[in-house]
Amino acid sequence: MSAFTIVSKLSADSAPSGAAKRVTFTVTGTASYDTGGSVLNLAQSGVLGIDGFTAVHGVKLVGVAAAASDRYVCTYVRASAGAAATGLIKVRDADGAPTPMVQVSSTTDLSALTFVFEAVGV
Repeated sequence: MSAFTIVSKLSADSAPSGAAKRVTFTVTGTASYDTGGSVLNLAQSGVLGIDGFTAVHGVKLVGVAAAASDRYVCTYVRASAGAAATGLIKVRDADGAPTPMVQVSSTTDLSALTFVFEAVGV
C-alpha cells in the first residue's frame, strides 16, 4: 500500500499529553494511488513537529499549494478506533471524464501534487 508524504507543518495547537491537538500541514500525493485510498500516517513522532497522534478524529483538506491540485477532492477515511497510522486519503477527480467526482484510478501518480490538510485528534 502506498502513502502520502508529510512535507511540513504549517501550524500546530498542541496540548498536554492525552489532550486534543490540531495540526495544519502539507503533504505530497502518492506515486501510485491505491483504490479505496492511500495511507496518511499521522502516528509518526517528530514529522509534524509534535508527538505523533495516537488517535485521529478527522482530517480535512483546507487548501492546495498550486492550481494544478485544485481539481482533486480529498476525503479522510478514518481507521478503526481512529488508529493514526492507518487512516486513508481517498482522492476524487472533479474533472474526471466521463464522470466528474470519480475516484482517481489505481496506480495514478499524484506525487507532483501538494495538498494542505488539517488534522484533529489526540
